[in-house]
Amino acid sequence: MNGAPLATMQPSSSSVHEAPAPAAPESRQVREERAPRRQAPRKAGKPWDEFKRNAPPKNVFNLRLNDYHLAILRELAVQASEQADDGRPRSMQSIVNDILLPALEARVGVRRSG
Repeated sequence: MNGAPLATMQPSSSSVHEAPAPAAPESRQVREERAPRRQAPRKAGKPWDEFKRNAPPKNVFNLRLNDYHLAILRELAVQASEQADDGRPRSMQSIVNDILLPALEARVGVRRSG
């Protein structure tokens, strides 16, 4: 630089930039994406009322377990397999379903029938 204080330095003609051109108007899609999402009005009743309780499962839920809880679950599956009348092994999935699903329903006040 030329040794002049920063406040008195004049920009060279090569460093002067023109103002950017005005941006194009946003499309409707962009405006909708930026707008806060409105939730659909809640229907009367509970969210699960519209589904059949005994419908075959079609969704997957990944449950993370530490080694301690995984060992407990494996042992429960072994014990259930040993106690089964048909001699077929019980899966950890079936153990979780037998314990977790009734607990979830009890937590929200659903009464299990039969």
